[in-house]
Amino acid sequence: AKVLYQALRTAKEMIKKGERKANKIVSKMRTLINKQPLAEIDYIAITDANTLELLHELKGEVLISLAIRFSKTGLIDNIKMKVC
Repeated sequence: AKVLYQALRTAKEMIKKGERKANKIVSKMRTLINKQPLAEIDYIAITDANTLELLHELKGEVLISLAIRFSKTGLIDNIKMKVC
């Protein structure tokens, strides 16, 4: 399930390059994951790391999380990062 790591790494790089719109980051992650024929996305979320409230604009401590199914196997992963 290398694609989970790749999607999170892509999000992190986009943020490092200045992207702050959650919908653009999530869209790029979806595109990457959907290239995997067996992957089914359960969710991709970018939230405030403390309140878990969904964010539209990234700021402060954020949590980027995703859940993907491959056949009967579900995988989840996340990263937490500070956005200035």
